[in-house]
Amino acid sequence: MKNFYILSLLIIIPCFNITGQSMTKFENNWEAEPQIESNRKGMDTLVYENTLVSLEDFGLYEFAYLTTDDFGNIAGYNFTLERITLFESKNYNDINLLTDGIGRGPREMKLVRDLQFDENENLWAIDLDGGKVTLWSKDDELIKSFNPNKKHARPYRIALCNSFLTILSEQYLGEGLYHNFDLSGKAMNSFMVLSNKNMDEFKLWSNATYFRGDLTCNDDKVYHVGKFKNYIKKYDQNGNLIFSKKVIEFEGNHEPLLKVEKRSSSRKGEVKTISGQIEVVNDYLWISFSGKRNSYFYILDVYDLEGNYKTSYQFKHPTKEFTTAGKYVYTLETHRDDKKQYISKYKLPIID
Repeated sequence: MKNFYILSLLIIIPCFNITGQSMTKFENNWEAEPQIESNRKGMDTLVYENTLVSLEDFGLYEFAYLTTDDFGNIAGYNFTLERITLFESKNYNDINLLTDGIGRGPREMKLVRDLQFDENENLWAIDLDGGKVTLWSKDDELIKSFNPNKKHARPYRIALCNSFLTILSEQYLGEGLYHNFDLSGKAMNSFMVLSNKNMDEFKLWSNATYFRGDLTCNDDKVYHVGKFKNYIKKYDQNGNLIFSKKVIEFEGNHEPLLKVEKRSSSRKGEVKTISGQIEVVNDYLWISFSGKRNSYFYILDVYDLEGNYKTSYQFKHPTKEFTTAGKYVYTLETHRDDKKQYISKYKLPIID
């Protein structure tokens, strides 16, 4: 009976949050505490294993959203064909294409903005312009599809938790910035709601510049690393902010990041990308950092689960994206000698 009571509470709580939340004031939620450390440590180069795929040999010139599962299967998105591209670990040069290409049909994609393997080796895809979230098998079966309504999200990033999904909206919309759905696609709760502001301020906060970055989930806690704002944020399932901390060693962008026009806002040209992706591995946060050039990541920083900086590593080549599985780091990288893109494999460092 006691277990049934506890289970009932777990089921009721997410529904409760649909109608109302007591939230920290929106703009204050973006403030971040500085790191105790002021300089990077370590900076060893990742230990190279081998190069798995030469993307240009297969005509994959527009490729993004690298992801891998626990078995070393790799996937990404091919923007030339608007299709998911799957490289199975048994033979990385045997490429499988999923979905039916560009369009608005149930099996078609319009503008993918994130791609993630789940624990069952299936692939979740976030379709921004199509406004939908889909789940695909490696055999190209459309397992699930749902459309967050306009109040909830223009889907931009996804974090896979144990029993729910958190979606980061590409823009602020009426219900908030982050949106939780159960695994069937039913809306659970939204958070980070905008307070009443005048139109100029609303344009600032509704612009995606402030929200871009990457999400991940660990132990049903959602982590968000900013791309233009220098923070790491951690939220619980109900949208309560656990911490907001700055990334290591960064001279922040000058505020505001945006210029406001009569009916819109846009990012200023001199704004720098500060951090890119985030993954949780062995109870640490692994976060890529842009370094000298905004278009590439040069450094892989490690933080504990409370956002405290630990150490850093360098990518061997300019890196567009990274992902991890088991004991390895996989990169989408550009080699300096021939300027071509490759998927390569490195040993995952052991943190003392």
